[in-house]
Amino acid sequence: MRTPDAASHPRLQRFATNFHLDQHVAHFLSKADALLELEVDSVPATLQLRDGALPRLTQFTGSSQAAQAVVPGRPVQHIHLNSGDLTQEVAENLAKSSAPVQVLGAATSSHSVDLVNTLTQCMGHLVHLRIVTTYNFSDAPDSTYFANIADALTSLQDLQSCEIWGLHWTSTKKSFNDETKVWQSQSFNAHSLLTEGNLLDNLYFPY
Repeated sequence: MRTPDAASHPRLQRFATNFHLDQHVAHFLSKADALLELEVDSVPATLQLRDGALPRLTQFTGSSQAAQAVVPGRPVQHIHLNSGDLTQEVAENLAKSSAPVQVLGAATSSHSVDLVNTLTQCMGHLVHLRIVTTYNFSDAPDSTYFANIADALTSLQDLQSCEIWGLHWTSTKKSFNDETKVWQSQSFNAHSLLTEGNLLDNLYFPY
């Protein structure tokens, strides 16, 4: 991946690799200012892309660690985390994109309502949201749990599709004269959350 300093890739718009985002890959990407979509693996803790690199990047796929090195300060609107843990801190870092995040697909070890609240507060323009979990559900969530998530989702006026921890959520208008969306979950399926081994391999939306 090491290229001469004078090299450039002005027509490269999509780049995917299973290489780690190390200094060599970062050097290559610094020459690809037209890049729109990027897929990379994890990143060394000390690596930073140069200021001004990837100025047109709109879509990122990769680990939560790599995302935090790439997304802040760049106009990334679509984020797919295919490894790593989506925590409240990670969500807040990804929200530092220079453009509103519209699509987020990720996995988390949590089932906390606090994580959903953080997303609604720092990514207020989400259009599509999908979060799967590795959390071991011993008991099905109660009605208060569902109500708290539904209340949080009402603040996302642009949201069109939503799946949280195996639950598909649908929306309706509050009333004929009130355009506010009211969100409601489908039936909780704890068995599927515990037994579907491909949840982390299928973080993409079908569009």
